Amino acid sequence: PVPGDGRFEWQGFLATSELPRRYNPPEHFIATANHNILPKGYPHTLGHDWAAPFRFRRIEEVLRSGKKFTVEDFQRLQHDETSLAARELIAMLKVAPASGGDARRMLETWDCVLGKDSAAAALFELWQRHLSTMVISATTPVELRGTVAARISHRTLLDRLSAEPASRRQAWLLKALEEATNEAEERFGEDAKAWRWGSIHQLRLHHPLALDNERRRLFDPPPVERGGDANTVNNTGGGTRQTSGASYRQIFDLADWDRSVATSVPGQSGQPASPHYSDLLPLWAEGRYFPLPYTRAAVEKHTKQKLVLEPR
Repeated sequence: PVPGDGRFEWQGFLATSELPRRYNPPEHFIATANHNILPKGYPHTLGHDWAAPFRFRRIEEVLRSGKKFTVEDFQRLQHDETSLAARELIAMLKVAPASGGDARRMLETWDCVLGKDSAAAALFELWQRHLSTMVISATTPVELRGTVAARISHRTLLDRLSAEPASRRQAWLLKALEEATNEAEERFGEDAKAWRWGSIHQLRLHHPLALDNERRRLFDPPPVERGGDANTVNNTGGGTRQTSGASYRQIFDLADWDRSVATSVPGQSGQPASPHYSDLLPLWAEGRYFPLPYTRAAVEKHTKQKLVLEPR
């Protein structure tokens, strides 16, 4: 924090040649996912608030496969829900002393995909929340715990765990898993087959004019279940209620612009009575796309409706 009297404001813009950049990288792609893009030793201050690198690393993992990618491949990648953060945490669990029973086996045999229908995904999300609370309580002064809990990233949590003696780290992992299992049974029932991440992880779009039940029925689309979390390529962060992520996605085929596609939410119209007010929500929630034509002929081919505004 600094005084807001102007002495500490940025002055002008950096030259393009001084900005981080890549030109014809040997891996043949450039990817970013809100992570820290600054090269080591970079001399300028461009920002301090970066996302953990898990999403970028997953994109990189997929793109480094060396295959030739199609538009459909990129649709799947934009909605990829494989959690590299879960892989790291479960790797720590696997070397802990034998304990945890069925819940532990569920996590250790899981593919680390945070699908909305996944029981293991639901357990994992509860587990990491209990674990984060436990680590913060053990390592942070009481007066700072709320602030740290609101800002701590999964990367910071993993680094903190790695720095602890193995015995302490493993005790935390197993105790947090026990607490998460108890919570899962309270929330979903004792039958683990009935546990589902999407049943508690949802998107609820709320219109600012929806101030009572009648207006909510008019303005607010129905909630939709979501997979993923803040650390998956399909970014659905915010805890059990998604509050961040992409509302609009697009994929351009530079060899044939008319093969480009997009997805958006909730619809193209801002009028609640319009059939296009929220008709894109089901497609968006399912990771489906609509055509994004470029040439006049293709646009006219896909046109369903025209709105003509004429002066009176």
